[in-house]
Amino acid sequence: MEEKQSLGHLAALFTVVNWGTTFIATKILLRTFAPVEILLLRFVLGYGTLWLACPRRQKVGDWKKEKYFIAAGLTGVCLYYLLENIALTFSTASNIGVIGAVSPLFTALLAMLISRGKEKLKLTFFLGFMVSIAGICLISWNGLAFSSDLRGEGLAIVSALVWACYSLLTRKIGGFGWNVIQTTRRIFGWGILFMLPCAVGMGFRWKPEALAEPLHIGLFLYLGLGACAACFVTWNLAIQILGPIKTMVYIYLVPVITVVCSVLILKEVVTPLAAAGTGMTLAGLVVSQWDSLKQLRTAGAAGAAQIKQITPKGKKEEIVMEKPTECSLTWEVTDEMTAKRIGSAGSKILSTPNMVALMEAAALELAKAYLDEGMTTVGAEIHCRHLAPTPVGMKVTATARLRSIERRKMWFGIEVNDEKGKCGEGSHLRIMVAPKGIQEKAEQKQA
Repeated sequence: MEEKQSLGHLAALFTVVNWGTTFIATKILLRTFAPVEILLLRFVLGYGTLWLACPRRQKVGDWKKEKYFIAAGLTGVCLYYLLENIALTFSTASNIGVIGAVSPLFTALLAMLISRGKEKLKLTFFLGFMVSIAGICLISWNGLAFSSDLRGEGLAIVSALVWACYSLLTRKIGGFGWNVIQTTRRIFGWGILFMLPCAVGMGFRWKPEALAEPLHIGLFLYLGLGACAACFVTWNLAIQILGPIKTMVYIYLVPVITVVCSVLILKEVVTPLAAAGTGMTLAGLVVSQWDSLKQLRTAGAAGAAQIKQITPKGKKEEIVMEKPTECSLTWEVTDEMTAKRIGSAGSKILSTPNMVALMEAAALELAKAYLDEGMTTVGAEIHCRHLAPTPVGMKVTATARLRSIERRKMWFGIEVNDEKGKCGEGSHLRIMVAPKGIQEKAEQKQA
């Protein structure tokens, strides 16, 4: 177990070191290549790597869902990285890296605005946000000491806002319950399509002699294969082993790594004013996310959960919770759980509604480990695919994995297997609520 935990920490550290140094690699390439040239070559390499990793095509079949992939490709792949690359031509890698770190704060604000106040933000969030903004102002003020041009810092702030839009789009896409490599590759594909007119308009030039230089080959491979593809795998591995809460703490290291590497590799000068601004920005980020960080203590307590046996309504159930981010629940398929029971003309096989009930039950049991006293969770959204039939008498297991917690919302990825293999998959959103409030709303409908 300890070895597995160490692997998770190494995977998370490997990822953030790579992400933190992408600014350095891009800054070096900008000496020879234009921002759009770096962007296009990087993501073509990343797309190709993801295709080799999973060559199957993701079938969407619905333009209502496809629009989320199109918007994600435009914002998170094309606009964000293009703005970031251009920003690096006007400012230092350390400044751009630190400013970009506040994108989670913009994401939370945007989510609150879109939900029209349904997503509540606590006072600690706004306090942290103001501290981070003050830190960015110090960084920008420091930039004025060297140049009157603040376009780099301005573009970095815009790119952080664009990334906030992308984060909300990928949250929606994640809810579809599809293969993550395939969905990421699809987003990359749309992003590349949007890059093409940018490349034409911004004078993209093919530079074979420059591309043949070993340094440039290494940097492009690092950005395309390492930062885009390999880090995608290692980050998800870390989340699987450590859980989303512990893994997300590593994100705070990214701007620190960027600043340190910019000094050591690029010989950038970090003045006392810039250092103070960096410290304030990171401190504000930590304060704003303090509630999420407190979940670490809860997760540690939940790790002591033991195997439980529950048998409601005569159903045979077995709940196994090996760690706080994963819970498996097993039912034996009975006649009452078949498709025929609910009016389907099908054979005696597990019905989709009962498979969904099993998925929700697994997520519900896992969610209990994260609740404060007197709280419960309610299901808000579920997406699933029923992939194969399961006959009466066979055991079927749903394994819920906690993907993330954001204030009152808990996202789960769920896989269903019977004794012969995988038979279903999906994603589920549960919201932490007070039981009294839910009951009062229900009673109001009866009045």
